[in-house]
Amino acid sequence: MAFKMGDVVKLKSGSPWMTVTELWTADNKVQCSWFGNNDQSQIRSAVIAQDALVEVPAKDLERVLG
Repeated sequence: MAFKMGDVVKLKSGSPWMTVTELWTADNKVQCSWFGNNDQSQIRSAVIAQDALVEVPAKDLERVLG
């Protein structure tokens, strides 16, 4: 699946919701950022293979974000 900047994703195996912040299309990877556990001031990021990610469904985003 090809993600785009700003997509909200999570690991297929489960994880916090993350935002795609950079595309590494040649390597089929994306950089994702998310807030650290219990600390909304701490932002974490990692480069992750796209095959390990799934997009968070829009209905879930609407339910949480309004």
